[in-house]
Amino acid sequence: MGVDVSVNGKTTQGLFDQQQVQRIIAEAGGILEVTETSVLIATGTLGTLPKDAAIVVDGVTYKIRTVRPMDDGQLTAIAIA
Repeated sequence: MGVDVSVNGKTTQGLFDQQQVQRIIAEAGGILEVTETSVLIATGTLGTLPKDAAIVVDGVTYKIRTVRPMDDGQLTAIAIA
């Protein structure tokens, strides 16, 4: 089920995802569990997506962390925080 995703006045539908992942922290000699939050959209529907720009997903404002194309480039994954 899609949610509204908006950047700079442009809106599209996207798939919101939150996952608990474990990260190995070599310096601390341990494992840290973190929540990774992302949204998947059709490539090009929101124009340019600069790092640290505000993005509104399902009514909640986040900051863009990274943007990367998926597989054949038809979809774009946006990591948000």
